[in-house]
Amino acid sequence: MEPEPRYTPNHDDIAARVLDGEAIMINLAKGTYYSLDGVGGRIWELLEEGKGAAEMADTISLEFDVTAERARADIDRILGELQAEDALRTVLVGAPPSKTTPRTRCAEKRPYREPKLTVYRDMADLLALEPPTPGTDQDDLWEGFEAKAGG
Repeated sequence: MEPEPRYTPNHDDIAARVLDGEAIMINLAKGTYYSLDGVGGRIWELLEEGKGAAEMADTISLEFDVTAERARADIDRILGELQAEDALRTVLVGAPPSKTTPRTRCAEKRPYREPKLTVYRDMADLLALEPPTPGTDQDDLWEGFEAKAGG
């Protein structure tokens, strides 16, 4: 069996937060922002925990009403889309599974909806006029983004 790659968010260019189950990411270099809601937000959290695709699929199938095979297919698609947007970096190939406590099946699984990466390029011009300063504190960055976005 071929070793599985692991990914990490591209923290050099991407600022991200998960709010109410939705992952919101901003590509500071391109001025593009993205969202992953529901299952997609959970996938982002698992990426930040250092999980591989197989581990993510197992976790998703325990928490949501979906088979591990279907979850894996959707995760692979989302990983490809995030890589195409330079939101992820390959960290290690063949890394051992992360050191976490095995999860047990949830008493009540949440409904599963195919994760979708939504890309918003409409703020690129606005962010180009006043780009965030590299090395800015994440909280300051989000406050500035929310002010610009009108929220």
